[in-house]
Amino acid sequence: MTMKRIQREIADIKKEDLGEIRLAPTESNMNIWKGSIPGPQGSVYEGGEFEVEIVLPADYPYVASFPPNYYLQTVF
Repeated sequence: MTMKRIQREIADIKKEDLGEIRLAPTESNMNIWKGSIPGPQGSVYEGGEFEVEIVLPADYPYVASFPPNYYLQTVF
């Protein structure tokens, strides 16, 4: 069920207009998602990029890790 749910979420994300935001599972592990968010215009982060990695638990969505496992890094 986990893989079906992840595949459904991939299809849902592809339908959305995320602008410059990127988010997708890695090729080697569907439970690890990587993406990036551009720095907001008019802020000190403009021109920069935030990279994010989200790690879904093996039994996702039935057991949610709280707080979720994610990593955020600022790249300029």
